[in-house]
Amino acid sequence: MADVTFGVKVAPELKEKIDQLFKNSDFETQKEWFQHLLSIYDLHQLKHQDATKRYANDLEYIEQNITRVQETIVQMMKKTADETAHQEAEWLTTLEELRHQLQQSEQLKDKMGARLLEIEEQSNQQTKDLLERHKQNSVLEDLCGTLKKSLADKEAVVEVMRHERTQWESSDYPAIVQRLTEENSILNEQCQKQQHQIDLLRMEYERKLEVEQLKTEYARKETELLLQRKPQKENENTSSRKRGRPRKENLTSSFSMQQQLNVDDYEKINAQLDPDFFDIPEDPEELQEMLGDELPQSQDE
Repeated sequence: MADVTFGVKVAPELKEKIDQLFKNSDFETQKEWFQHLLSIYDLHQLKHQDATKRYANDLEYIEQNITRVQETIVQMMKKTADETAHQEAEWLTTLEELRHQLQQSEQLKDKMGARLLEIEEQSNQQTKDLLERHKQNSVLEDLCGTLKKSLADKEAVVEVMRHERTQWESSDYPAIVQRLTEENSILNEQCQKQQHQIDLLRMEYERKLEVEQLKTEYARKETELLLQRKPQKENENTSSRKRGRPRKENLTSSFSMQQQLNVDDYEKINAQLDPDFFDIPEDPEELQEMLGDELPQSQDE
């Protein structure tokens, strides 16, 4: 049969008292609490009946024992609850400590991870620096080897110079210096003489060059005069002929002769001249008087 709802209007104080009693009881529902309350009421009614009065003492004894058992159970339950609460509090405290330690461990783990990364970076950088230093060390070793070799060579040179110095010190050094000084003076005098001879040769060369230039100029002018006289002779020969139209072969011959004179170089003309014609004086002043012109300027001037 389904349960029905039971409701009673009571004063607020009574309702609060009933709610407090229900909260203090060990029953899970109000239905069980009301059933227990009714059983207590029924027991109280049975105690006051005539048929059950002779069992009143037994019932009281049983109630007392039950009450003691209940109190014992309640105390045990309270003690167990207190121990459980205390243990739970300890567990919560321990759990909170463990959580705090776990959080610290996580933070320490993060710090250690960051530190590990930093150490790895430092290790990599140190490895790179070590490799670079190895390279530099290799270069320095090569340089040291080169310097040692150079030092050995210089020491050998120094040793040779010491040996030469020893030889110089053991020999007649002032006499050698005097001899070298005299040889140097002689060489200087020879150089001065050679320089004077070179200057004389240069002046002689310049004078001969001026003479050759004057000869060339004189030959050029004489050649021009010869070329000017040649057409005049041809004109005189032509005027002595009969007047009239010249024959064709004569015209061709005159034209060819003029071309030949214009084309031939100076060597062919010079071959036709008198050898005494080139008797040119060596003195530049006499050449100047012969030409009637100024002397050509030399390259040095």
